[in-house]
Amino acid sequence: MLSGRHRLLSLVLNTICTEPKRTQFPRPAALGLRVFHSAVSKFSVPMAVVVPEAVATGVEGPEPSENLSKEPAILASDSDGLDALPKVAPEDTGFVHRERKDVRVKLKKCAILLGYSGHGFSGMQCNPEVETIENVLLSAMAKLKLIPENWRDDMQVLGFQRTARTDKGVSAAGQVISIPLADPSQAVVDQVNAELPPVIRLFGLKRATRSFNCKNWCSSRTYTYLLPTMAFAPIETVVSYDCRIEPEKIQTVNRLLKRYLGSNNFHNFTTGVKAWQDSAKRFIREISCSDPFVREDIEFATISVNGQSFMMHQIRKMIGLVIAVMRGHVEEKIFDTVYGPVKANIPRAPGLGLMLDQCHFDMYNRKFGKDGCHEALLWPECKETIAQFKEEHIFPTIIRGEKDEKSMLSWLQHLPLHEYGVARDPAKERDGTHSALGDAQYTVDRLREREMEGEESESGGSDSEKTVQKKKLKMA
Repeated sequence: MLSGRHRLLSLVLNTICTEPKRTQFPRPAALGLRVFHSAVSKFSVPMAVVVPEAVATGVEGPEPSENLSKEPAILASDSDGLDALPKVAPEDTGFVHRERKDVRVKLKKCAILLGYSGHGFSGMQCNPEVETIENVLLSAMAKLKLIPENWRDDMQVLGFQRTARTDKGVSAAGQVISIPLADPSQAVVDQVNAELPPVIRLFGLKRATRSFNCKNWCSSRTYTYLLPTMAFAPIETVVSYDCRIEPEKIQTVNRLLKRYLGSNNFHNFTTGVKAWQDSAKRFIREISCSDPFVREDIEFATISVNGQSFMMHQIRKMIGLVIAVMRGHVEEKIFDTVYGPVKANIPRAPGLGLMLDQCHFDMYNRKFGKDGCHEALLWPECKETIAQFKEEHIFPTIIRGEKDEKSMLSWLQHLPLHEYGVARDPAKERDGTHSALGDAQYTVDRLREREMEGEESESGGSDSEKTVQKKKLKMA
């Protein structure tokens, strides 16, 4: 039995094909059939329409035969695919079989929660020249046909966006990306994880609004920085991994960290941003240092900072300046000048201990979290999985990197040589932006260089030999 729409189409075709005294089909009739066929193809049930070849091509065709009045010129199938549809041989009937083109799959915008260990990767953002987190993630999704294979050609057409762009060596346990997918289900998470290395994991996936952009909808971001407490030891102390910090020192660290709260001009805490630009102003909501704890015979502390957004190297420079003040390399009054228009050179702490801990979508959750169609982007069900991932891949990488590479210890040894402002003659009065140890080291280096130049003038020597000797001096 043919359905109602099938019978309607059959009636139209038979009326055209059996019209008396017609040896050719005019172009208007062919055009009408094409339009009608296009409209019927939108129905959910797949069908195949047998159209006279003359109608399809608009040229003179064979005379109408008796077969045209016996059976409707419609072939329908109740199967899911078009392969099961019967075909009519054109040499027998003079008709051409036309199949409906594949329907475009509707994509749905999704928010994906993921984590990764940044050690060994050159940051989050896609870069064809180096290995990044996005390169590995999107390549795995393309392998599963979730995104086009030529996704590198145009990222904007792909609709991909990240909430935060982490630097080289920086890890994440709460990174969120937004991307359109055909199947917004947990099965996609399991499939992609099977193609990813263990240091990169998807935790959850939720369907978002059509115009959702994770970067624009993110209300704030929380970062943590894990560092050995020896970094807060005074300058006269010989730093080592055996150092232990007093509770009073943690209180002093928290007092200095509060100097960052509120809205300030952080142009000195990044690169390429001028003091007069609006992008230099950032808002810090919370920042604090935790109580110390011991892991693998090293005492660590965690600095947590929550802000609306951060610039490149901003958090690492914020922590580097606090360490410099705690060590005694620079006076605390530098906080009164770093937010002003004067350019200052702030030391940048190592990136090994930095981790993107969480992305907050407060405004999105209030607007769409309870509309009945979308879920709030909170992921409480992933809390245990994220904690396990931190213990297995992020914290061991930071601790092992500190023990093997001595990241913080090596940085502390070079910190006295850092110049916090414009280079000047150390004989002048100290302005509170240079340490006494740094001035002494600077004086010693200049004396040694002059002494070496005097020896070279007496003994002679080529310019290349002088250059090599100066490089050895700087390395020493």
